[in-house]
Amino acid sequence: MILAQVMQDIAYQYDAPPGHAKQDSANNSLPQSNVIGISTDTRSLKQGELFFALDGRHLRGSVFAKEA
Repeated sequence: MILAQVMQDIAYQYDAPPGHAKQDSANNSLPQSNVIGISTDTRSLKQGELFFALDGRHLRGSVFAKEA
């Protein structure tokens, strides 16, 4: 799946109203990277996978976002 499709499908918001994906200001388009899978654990994250930073009982996923 193309990252742009994933962003549209999950209603990606970053300085944009809900339902409107923010465009990349450099080329005025959404990223065209291929997503080959998803992960919530940076220890098992592979190149091409999309990382979801989830909060758990003991850890906050956002702490690992930069590492991902």
